[in-house]
Amino acid sequence: MVNKSISAQEVLAIIQVMDNEERWKLLNELYYLHYSSPEEKYMELDMDY
Repeated sequence: MVNKSISAQEVLAIIQVMDNEERWKLLNELYYLHYSSPEEKYMELDMDY
């Protein structure tokens, strides 16, 4: 993977073409990377609902 800087608009365009399951996985990863507390353990997303 090449380290290339992309804009927020480009990121949104990529998200628009993702399938729903991948969007949920992305939200889960972003939450644990940026919003969870350090004490919170990572939980893989359960897609069996």
